[in-house]
Formats: sequence, C-alpha cells, structure tokens
Amino acid sequence: MSKLANLIITAVLLLRSSVTGYTENNTGNTFFPINENVQLIYETSFGTCTTKYTNKNNNVLTQSEGDRFKYSQELEINKEGAFVKETYQYIKIFLFINKEATYRYNKPLIRLPSSLTAGLQWHWEGVEYCNGDSTNIAVNGKVIAKEELLTDAGIFNSYKVETIIKSESGKTVITEWYAEGTGLIKAKIELDGGGLMGAVRDFLGYGTIEFTLKEIKRN
Repeated sequence: MSKLANLIITAVLLLRSSVTGYTENNTGNTFFPINENVQLIYETSFGTCTTKYTNKNNNVLTQSEGDRFKYSQELEINKEGAFVKETYQYIKIFLFINKEATYRYNKPLIRLPSSLTAGLQWHWEGVEYCNGDSTNIAVNGKVIAKEELLTDAGIFNSYKVETIIKSESGKTVITEWYAEGTGLIKAKIELDGGGLMGAVRDFLGYGTIEFTLKEIKRN
C-alpha cells in the first residue's frame, strides 16, 4: 500500500440522501457540503469519530477526530471535482506510541469528480511528499453502481466508488459510498504495504478499516 492510502481513509471523509438540512459549498460540489452547524458521527474500526466540513481560504477542510486518531484534508473544489492539496493524520497506536504524518503532492490529487454516474472512471499520477521522502503513485477510480444504503443515520441513495492506489510499496483498494448533499456514508479500506497504515495493520492487527455513518448531529 502507498502512504497515499491514508488520505482516502476517512475518511478518510462525506452525496442526495433521505436526510435533509445541508447547504452546499459555493462551488456546487455536493459531495463535500460545507455546513458549520452539522457534525457527521461514524462508527469505525477505531471507535466513534466526528467529521465536519468547513471553509478554509475558499477550500473545503474536512476534519475527523476520534479517541485514537485525527485526520484532516484540505480540498480544492472546481468545476472538474474535488482535489486534495494536503492531508494530515495522527494515530495513537499504544499508550506512548503515536504515528503522525502530513502529505503533500506535486499537483492537486483528484478525490472525486464533480458529477458521479455508474461506470465513470478517472486516473491520476503524481508524486507524494512526506517527511522529506517522495513516492510516485497512481490512482484509478471508478463508480461501480448507485445503491440504496441503510445505516443507523437513515436510508441514502449512494454512489459506490472504488479507488485503487498503486506505488512502489504495493496496492490498496478503497471502497466508499457517497450520497449527494451528505458526503461519505460508508468506507472500507483494505490495508497492504507499508507507511502509516502499514504500522496500523502491523501493530493493531487491522487488515481492514471500516467507517459507517451513525448519526447526523445538528448544533
């Protein structure tokens, strides 16, 4: 697995659902809707986590936090889709063992196209930088289908998206379900290779990490 697998985790992390009340960000991308008064609560392999979408210098900032990890991602939104500018991750492995990393790219990395339809595919190649190291990576994404997904938070009409990340250290497959106007509903990440997630797999025994939307909380 590439170190880039970390950026897609929360989740990684958030497309139209049966739950209403969101406002879209000013770019019109509904897969990462900014609403300062909404928190998305997920049940994950690490326990419960909370995710928010906020505005940062006209970009979308996704912030996720649980008892054992923190994750944030700055996204540039344009007519083509959502692109990652920077990713930060912190994971508490044991009481005194923590893993922390910030990832940047030689060009914005595609997170999701602006419009999803079954069968749509995309490709990205570039360089990822972390702690003075650089890694060549390739990302291939595809919309598998549109499905109705039932979670504790409600029933969502979701797009099932598969992302395959390849690098010198291996391959990782990430499956996500997105609902317009809400964001990430569910995610499944199969861990392989090294990097930060390799440490999670080796130390904690997680071969797969999962996220499922549990609640939409409004302040």
